[in-house]
Amino acid sequence: MKSYSLDLRERIVAAVAGGQNKRVVSERFGVSRSTVKRYAKRQLSGQLAPSKRPGRQRQLDVKSCERLRKQVEAYHDWSLERHAQELTKTTGVEIKKSSVGNYLKRMGITYKKRALSPANETKVSELPT
Repeated sequence: MKSYSLDLRERIVAAVAGGQNKRVVSERFGVSRSTVKRYAKRQLSGQLAPSKRPGRQRQLDVKSCERLRKQVEAYHDWSLERHAQELTKTTGVEIKKSSVGNYLKRMGITYKKRALSPANETKVSELPT
């Protein structure tokens, strides 16, 4: 979920500072009462701006993700390892095959190494008797 904008936070705090009830302010701006209380408290400490989101930053930017999409379309029979190696060469960002798989999942691309190969068939001689 994205953070509320600094502008909205400032308007909420200004309304509370203007003497309005926190419950009324929460209904007016469509936020919870605990959010109004938290913003009022943060304003006192001078930290009203949204905090930095936790976690690591993504390795690939939008341009690199598009490059990966085109690479998968052009070379659909490559393994994830091969896609990772080529992406590392072209972008300069070292990326692992598991990360490539995660990026493809986020893009909505289902990935099979041999998409155009015939399906495996069970031979009659291999069936149990």
